[in-house]
Amino acid sequence: MRLPLPCDESLWNATSGPEVGRIESNLLSNGIKPVSFLEGLKRTLSHQEVQTNAFGRTILMAGLLSVSWHMNQRDLQVNVLGGGVSQALGGRDKWRGTLTRAFDAWKKDFDKSLQRTGGT
Repeated sequence: MRLPLPCDESLWNATSGPEVGRIESNLLSNGIKPVSFLEGLKRTLSHQEVQTNAFGRTILMAGLLSVSWHMNQRDLQVNVLGGGVSQALGGRDKWRGTLTRAFDAWKKDFDKSLQRTGGT
């Protein structure tokens, strides 16, 4: 959870140590810094843009799917205790709405990144 998301693609394409240093300095001067998986997931859940590459976006989607699965499991277990407990924990509609908006934000961010890289 505390591991950083994959670094910028330009760092992978660097051919020397000094080039990596220049690229890192350039990224930092432009406000692009490494983001942990947990921070990226929180930002996605809050509908904030996350600067990462395609692999990082795939990792974030896996995180959203994991949260969704775990919330469904929680609801299944809570249903055994009765409806009052479910409502006390926020109810299914609340977390589903939050996750649906997070999936929409992820898709919007993904589409923007495709436009920046010239993908289709």
